[in-house]
Parts: sequence; C-alpha cells; structure tokens
Amino acid sequence: FDLRTTEDREIFKKYYKDHEGEVWCCFNGLADLTCLLASGLDIRELKFIDAMTESRMISLTHPDYLLFEQNLLTTLKGFGIINPCQYDLAKDLKESSRDLILLNKVYEEEQWTQICAYALEDIVHLPKLMSKIANVHNDIEDGTVINHMLHRGEFSKATTVLNFKAKGYPINVERLSSIY
Repeated sequence: FDLRTTEDREIFKKYYKDHEGEVWCCFNGLADLTCLLASGLDIRELKFIDAMTESRMISLTHPDYLLFEQNLLTTLKGFGIINPCQYDLAKDLKESSRDLILLNKVYEEEQWTQICAYALEDIVHLPKLMSKIANVHNDIEDGTVINHMLHRGEFSKATTVLNFKAKGYPINVERLSSIY
C-alpha cells in the first residue's frame, strides 16, 4: 500500500477492517503502530506481537543469541535467518533506500520499486524469526506462549498511543522554579 495516496489509504483501511481478529506482527511496533494511528485507524482491539520486543528478550539474555547491536538485520543474522552475504546486501539496500526516502518527496518508478523492495525485506523474514523465537522458548522451557507475546503487544500499543498523542511532559512550574 502506498499510504501517501488517498485511494491506497482507503484500500488499506478496508484491509485492516477485513482482518480484525487476526494477529498482526512486525519488527518495530512503535513505527508500524504509529503509521496505523496516523492513518486514522483504531488500534485498541488489535491483536499484536512486536518481534523486536520478543527477539530482544532472547538476544539480551540467552548466551547463544547475544547481540550487541539491536536492529532487524543484526537480529536476522544473529538468529541464523540470513547469512552474512544476505546481511551485506540487505544493509546496502537499507542504506540506499533510507537516503532515497529522506532526500526526496517524489519518486521515479525505479526509485519506488527500490523502496518497496526495502519495505518487503522488513517483513519477508518475520515468519522464520517468530518460529525461531518460539523454538528458543520451547527449548529452554520458560513457559512463554503466544498469550504472553500478545500481552507484551498490549504494552507496545499503549506506549505507542501515548507517544502519538504526547504533547510533552506535565511540569509542576512552581516546584521547578523553586529548584532553579
């Protein structure tokens, strides 16, 4: 979906409504949920799993999966989903696409094709990553099940809504003035 166009936004809204009740998964909940909110969608009833949260629970604690850099590509490489060559190609695509997106407002067909290929790279590996995450939990028998992941997704949704609606932090001016 090209959410820059009114037509695609409406198609996406219908798609979203048609898939109510299904579990949605992404790697960066804050970013993706913010897009849903910015599109005018209500995420309160959304069943949601943030693969970034789930993978970090493992990569920050499990000795076989320790990662010192926490992003999608290093996570995919660290969990054995992509190999070093695929990592390098994906990293090059990401860097050139990021620059392309940030430096332009209008895109030629070839540029848009590259942006779509980059976006697809963010989701194509999610089923394998989630399967790997589930296998790690099963192997260490920690009792994590989908309901735990959905519960953490509720926290991601709440955090995103607060961030989206935030206008700053409340400040007690009188108290602050007495300090300074």
